[in-house]
Amino acid sequence: MTQSIFDKVRALNLPLGKYVVVGGVMEALGIRKNNDVDVVVTKDLFNKLKAASLYKTCDCTECEEIRLKDDKEILKGDGVDIISKYSFRDLYYCPTETLIEKANIIEGLPFVSLDELRKWKSACAREKDLADIKLIDGYLSTHK
Repeated sequence: MTQSIFDKVRALNLPLGKYVVVGGVMEALGIRKNNDVDVVVTKDLFNKLKAASLYKTCDCTECEEIRLKDDKEILKGDGVDIISKYSFRDLYYCPTETLIEKANIIEGLPFVSLDELRKWKSACAREKDLADIKLIDGYLSTHK
C-alpha cells in the first residue's frame, strides 16, 4: 500500500512552525499525485538536519546548478527533499517564515498556498510547471 502525502510528511517528524510542505500540496488537495515530498524548512532546522546527517547533501548536477544559481541547498532522503529556501534564481523568492505563516493547514499539516506555488511554477516555467499551472488554475476556478 502506498503512503499518502500526509503519512509521508508525518513520518518526517518535523516540528510545526519550522517547515512548510511545498511539493505535495497538489496531492493533498486531490489535484494530482506526487512522487516525493519537498519541504522548505527554517534556517535553524536546516542546519540541525544537515548536522545530524539524517539526510545527504545532494551533489548531483541539477542540485549543484541550483546551489550556484539559487544560493540554496537541498538535503535528500528517501523520497524527500529538504530545501533551505523557496526561490527560483532571481525570478522568485518568498521568505520561509512567510510561507509558514501563510500555509494552508490540511489534516493538521502546513502546505504552501496554491497562490505561492503558482508563482514559483510560473518563475520556473518548465513544461511540467506549465502543466501544473493549468491544473492549479482549474482547481482554483472551481474551489473559490
